Amino acid sequence: MENKVAYQLKTVSGPQIIAAIKAAIRQLNGGNRPSGDTDVIQKAPPGYKKVALIYVEPQSKRHQSTRAALTRLLSHEAKELAICDDDGSARMDQLTVVTAQGVFTWQKGGFDAIGQPC
Repeated sequence: MENKVAYQLKTVSGPQIIAAIKAAIRQLNGGNRPSGDTDVIQKAPPGYKKVALIYVEPQSKRHQSTRAALTRLLSHEAKELAICDDDGSARMDQLTVVTAQGVFTWQKGGFDAIGQPC
């Protein structure tokens, strides 16, 4: 995967960080219905690195979350997140969450830190 990256950006203004991550994963993998008039399914092209980028806005109660707090939350909600496919493969290559405390990234192969050993 050279420099080909498909990003799915979601903003979180409330507590719905898990829902935002799930929505990004769905879109990166073509899990939604075709969009509007175009009848096109949103999906990362083959061979592209899949990155879910979640920006936590100031009005969200999660805006001040640290990496440790996010890791606990994501681990607690691991089954709900469904980062891994049924066959055990990762449904994305990278998860990045941006809060007031920093930019926190988890890579495929390291998802076990958030309860997803795929």
